[in-house]
Amino acid sequence: MKYHGPADRLRAAKATGTPPEELSLLSQSEFTFVRVAVAANPSTPQSTLHSLIPPRLQSQEEFEIAVGLIMNPMLQAEDCERIGSLIRESIDRISLRDFYPAQLINAFVRNANVPVESLIALADPASIPKHIRHYIAVPGVRPELLNKLLEDPSPKVKSRAARALYGDRVEPITFDVRIEIWNILHDGQITAISGEQGPNLTMFVSIPYLRRRLDPLGDSFVLTLGGLNRLEWHNSDGTITPFREELELGTPEILNTESESMPVTIETTMGNLVLDFESIRFRLDTGKPVTYQEIRKVCEDYWTEWKRKYEQARGDEHE
Repeated sequence: MKYHGPADRLRAAKATGTPPEELSLLSQSEFTFVRVAVAANPSTPQSTLHSLIPPRLQSQEEFEIAVGLIMNPMLQAEDCERIGSLIRESIDRISLRDFYPAQLINAFVRNANVPVESLIALADPASIPKHIRHYIAVPGVRPELLNKLLEDPSPKVKSRAARALYGDRVEPITFDVRIEIWNILHDGQITAISGEQGPNLTMFVSIPYLRRRLDPLGDSFVLTLGGLNRLEWHNSDGTITPFREELELGTPEILNTESESMPVTIETTMGNLVLDFESIRFRLDTGKPVTYQEIRKVCEDYWTEWKRKYEQARGDEHE
């Protein structure tokens, strides 16, 4: 069959009436979006689906094709298992803020053809990070996985899985703003501190992509930690040094925290910051007070818009 351009190839790759031999040819297309469409097409021969499984999950293209495959209801159990193995092999490199890795995990835990053993392997606290286990403990995933997550050592993961299974009959866990704020401020850089001897520590966190969504204009949030009991900087070699000395060397970028109670350990690009304090207040760098709820909302709005724009851009590429 002759095609006049990428759009014709994409239409054929998506159509369930396209002959199997044609879908096999399209699986070798130079265009990633055509190969992804072939991977997701339930009419694609099993041998072709098997050949499309990437050798690793590293590039965006490999994640896109894996998403197409795992969303195909005709993908056989052994191929689902292979994709599960790839996910587990790449788990330390997977960021849920990246669209296709998050979509891959989301689709994997919902696919009815995934073997139970491969499914519940994602609930293993010894090999799967807590933020991944927390992410998959939601309504709509396979009940076998949720039941396994009820045994999780993390109270947050366990509670989330219970609510996914039993709804509002389960009492939610207490929400601690002092801990959750560090995940909201992911990517923010700690640029300055004062009052490290206590009782109140002031910290500037520069995160322009969130801050500019609030008036008046600025690029940082100011955190005031009340009742400071502990402030330690832990280097990667295990040594502990004054945090102010680290700020003379650079500006640590906040990654996340997996802490569930005080003290909170904040992972950064330069080491770990350990804090223990009683209360927290927020201001803009202009001095205007701001609530945790306002900061969280601009964060959620940003990532929702980012995903929408990204999907739209990918759709435009396919035209």
